[in-house]
Amino acid sequence: LLDPATGQPVFHEIHRGRDLYHGPALADAPDVVGVKTSSYHVVTADWQGGDEIVVPLGGALHFASDQSGQHELAGILMAAGPDVPRGQPVTGANLVDMAATILYAMDEPIPASMDSRLIDGVFAADALLKRPAQFVDEEAMRTRQSSDVSYNADEEARLEEHLASLGYLD
Repeated sequence: LLDPATGQPVFHEIHRGRDLYHGPALADAPDVVGVKTSSYHVVTADWQGGDEIVVPLGGALHFASDQSGQHELAGILMAAGPDVPRGQPVTGANLVDMAATILYAMDEPIPASMDSRLIDGVFAADALLKRPAQFVDEEAMRTRQSSDVSYNADEEARLEEHLASLGYLD
């Protein structure tokens, strides 16, 4: 896919979904994943600008949708807390690894099939020895979740309303 104005590629990488995603939800993964160049914005179904799928960034286009789906693999990671060493640079962090790192920070188990790992250097070595990461299979996660979570009717209604406003529920 080339930009008709510049002739430059809109995506710098194209992958098959099965090459990027694994596990029991693979059937729900996209068939094709494009990694766009940084100067374009992938629009969503609520885009009011026309029939475009990808538009050049600039001006208000960056904020054209409240559900942008714009994620970059490179970013800034900052962490603080009693188990986080001060002033220690973290290298080799990956967006995918944020999930396991956040679950560990919250003292939650990490699904064993998750394509995520703890980011090296975020937590002090002695903290990891005292409290090793808990990797569990999905069945254990489902059992734990169903027994640990209870909402009253008002909380459940507010949660469903919030998820619907984010587009997760119809």
